[in-house]
Amino acid sequence: MHAFDIYVKVDTASLNPVKAVLGPLIKSPAFTVICINGVIVSGSCAGAGNGPGVVKVSTIESDAANECFGQSVCSGLAFNITYNVVSSSQGTPVFYPTRQAVYLAASGPLTHVFL
Repeated sequence: MHAFDIYVKVDTASLNPVKAVLGPLIKSPAFTVICINGVIVSGSCAGAGNGPGVVKVSTIESDAANECFGQSVCSGLAFNITYNVVSSSQGTPVFYPTRQAVYLAASGPLTHVFL
């Protein structure tokens, strides 16, 4: 893993994102961007996709070595998002974009989301 750029969107009638922090997936992060509800926490929130209910987190590995020990595919905790519950409900959708092109070296999509 050398970098990631992820947007997560929730229904603001049920959840409100209030905090996002990097996890240990990127060993030496650089050029980190964290935006919550379109507000800059770190870096720049320029570009489409930011707004109410959206958390954008992106960063790159600043060191040639990484936590994957040279493997092309690995997994780990990229970041944490903290939400405030706005109202109770039976559930709320959580949206995140996927790009099949990111997984060209793999056989099939490798989307893993733990909530």
